[in-house]
Amino acid sequence: MASEYVTDDSENESMSESMSCSSSSDQDNSEIVEDVLAGSYQPYAHEPLAETSDEDEQEEVDVDGIPLQEIEDRYEGIQTIENWCCCGHCDARLLFGPREYRCCHEIDAANVFKSEPTEPVQCVTEHPDFNAVVLHPRVLQVAANGLRTRQGKRYKQLGSDENSYLRAIAYRLFISMVFGFMGFDNSRPLPACAYTTIRTRFPKAKNTEYTGYKSTEER
Repeated sequence: MASEYVTDDSENESMSESMSCSSSSDQDNSEIVEDVLAGSYQPYAHEPLAETSDEDEQEEVDVDGIPLQEIEDRYEGIQTIENWCCCGHCDARLLFGPREYRCCHEIDAANVFKSEPTEPVQCVTEHPDFNAVVLHPRVLQVAANGLRTRQGKRYKQLGSDENSYLRAIAYRLFISMVFGFMGFDNSRPLPACAYTTIRTRFPKAKNTEYTGYKSTEER
């Protein structure tokens, strides 16, 4: 007997809900009719809003997958260096242009490079080969003999600013060592720690400025 009463109650509740939904629907239709008669009805006003697709919400990112707005915030000082440098060797005072504001921890190839020594290092600049190759003046001078400009000419020092010449070679050797051969039409910025260490080792001449990273199109 108890189950019969439960069934009856359930049926009553279903009927009640059905009547309630029907009443609500009738009320909505009545409101729409009133809007039409009053001349205030707007087409699709009662349609659900379309959801924003994932593609619309996707942020623009740079070559290392860092949001472009994040890069700009770092350059503007909105994001301080303590918030994005994880290697401890980046220095904003020696960076020029937003695209140089990235830590080696954010670059996949740099992380692979750091794991190569028997004892993995925290920063690419701590890798034994970085000091032996990228920061060694004699190695850079010898390596320059095998480098060519876009016009196919050999690298050579222009004027008396030797450090500017050595920095240019150091940047290319670092790219080759960490990323492999990329070619003139496939450039990319170095991590901030590499710029900082190279520019500290080979500082700019007095009354001159660092050029900063330039893309292929800007050169």
